[in-house]
Amino acid sequence: MKGEKYHLILMVLVTFAIIGGSASIVIWYTQPDMRMTLVVDYIEASIAAAIIAVLNVVALLGIRMKSKWGPLLVIAITVPNRILGFLHFEISAGQGLFIAWSTVLIIFALLDYMQLSKTD
Repeated sequence: MKGEKYHLILMVLVTFAIIGGSASIVIWYTQPDMRMTLVVDYIEASIAAAIIAVLNVVALLGIRMKSKWGPLLVIAITVPNRILGFLHFEISAGQGLFIAWSTVLIIFALLDYMQLSKTD
């Protein structure tokens, strides 16, 4: 049962990541004042956010199918995305929140992967 909780939590977290990435694109496009923390053009940041969102949709499908590659894809997406975050945004206290978010995603992805590996 514990493994199923990790699985469901990971699905919720990845869904939030998809919504957050998509929302950031809409916000940057409709609210130019919100681009102030970007150190790159908002179009570049939007393209990166869109790619990450699409990859997270693919990862969510893998997680839903209970494939081991789903949680691994979450990790493979999250680490470069956090690195991009340092390149796209001004360094601020807010970066700590994104680091914490990424850490939670990675932890639940690892827990789900380990649980899926036990069932082999």
